[in-house]
Amino acid sequence: MSRHAAMESLMGARVWVITATLALPLTLLAACGQAQPGQSTAAGAPPTFVVPTAPSAATCDMATQWNVPAGNVALDDLAVVAPGEGWAVGALTAQLGVGGSAPTGVIYHLTQGQWLRLPQTYPGAGLSTIAMDSPDDGWAASTSAITGQGDHALVLHYTGGQWRQVDIPALDKVLKGPPGTFGGSIQWISIQMFGPDAGWMFAWTNIPRDLHNPASRAEVVVLRYEHGAWTQIPAPSVDPTTELFSLSAVSGSEAWIVGTDYGPSTLTTLFAHYVNGAWSVWPTTFSGVTERLTMISPSDGWAFGSDANGESAPLHFDGASWAPVATPADWASQRLVLLPYVYPVAPGKTWFSVISRGGAALIAQYANGQWRQVAWPYADSAPSRLIPDSSGDLWGVGDIGHQRGCPPMLTTLIQQGVLLHYHQGRWSRVVLL
Repeated sequence: MSRHAAMESLMGARVWVITATLALPLTLLAACGQAQPGQSTAAGAPPTFVVPTAPSAATCDMATQWNVPAGNVALDDLAVVAPGEGWAVGALTAQLGVGGSAPTGVIYHLTQGQWLRLPQTYPGAGLSTIAMDSPDDGWAASTSAITGQGDHALVLHYTGGQWRQVDIPALDKVLKGPPGTFGGSIQWISIQMFGPDAGWMFAWTNIPRDLHNPASRAEVVVLRYEHGAWTQIPAPSVDPTTELFSLSAVSGSEAWIVGTDYGPSTLTTLFAHYVNGAWSVWPTTFSGVTERLTMISPSDGWAFGSDANGESAPLHFDGASWAPVATPADWASQRLVLLPYVYPVAPGKTWFSVISRGGAALIAQYANGQWRQVAWPYADSAPSRLIPDSSGDLWGVGDIGHQRGCPPMLTTLIQQGVLLHYHQGRWSRVVLL
């Protein structure tokens, strides 16, 4: 598995076939309880994180492993449009893995504080991104086509109270692949909306930008939504050895892309900025691989990757420049790894997912240049999204990982979705099935 493929598996893949040397141990014990979003260590105390104790290792036994329910759902993304109202997307995954079938996309609607799954499903096309620009308008997308629909990548538009398919030729072209090939694939896709007539869509593919250059990295598709249509714009101009991984926008007219140059001598992170109708590649670069990017505002952004040792190395944008941010010194000895999930829960307070090498999930807060631990009751799952609504509640989605199989043989990690809610000082969650 390549370094960027390994990072991608942490970022959203719902099932992996993995060997014992690549699999992270799983903590499958759910903790329940009460947590305060602002809870942290005492003022002035060292930011030592309390890591839940993982259960002692036991002999792997297939007979006692989790049996995947027929309707198992993994969740990928969430959008909140009002207090007690929102949407979540994911996929039915029970049959994934060796010899299994493709995922089936599903949509959940949060209405009056209750989650309901819509009856419509999308066979072969798990939904991985959603963005709502109002309670009555939004978009969702898959990296795949619905089974039986050929090369038409699944993109959905919510309007008039219904989700309707919209064809995006630039994405279809990726699935069709270059002439003489058996087709291409979209590795990752994202959508952001900034009102009913402004948005961004980004797709990272497996198609080389230059089919005749063995060093060429993958093509990306960048689309802007204006005047009621998605229009493809050129990607930033970079060297053939540079992989452009992800886009994050702060408005309909300003966005960033992070990439990594896999040149012959070193691995180098770089950023491209879209403003005033054009891309510019920033002159400041950083060593290592950086793949995921979240812009909170024009003056607050985070990017994540790995250094030469494979550890997370966050970069922060303060409105003027990108710079590394040191995590607490004792994280290395505690074997804590920062995941690329960013939750701007309140002005000046940003949360992050952290995972221990024992598999326990924690939440870290970064505010005023300081890291603090936030009480988190669910050691078996890290949220992939947490979003505040205007009432002060938090809504989120995540997954519990279950291993099927026993090392050293191939094993499959299957995710079981959870819906999260923080209300009046208490967390609650619904574990799907």
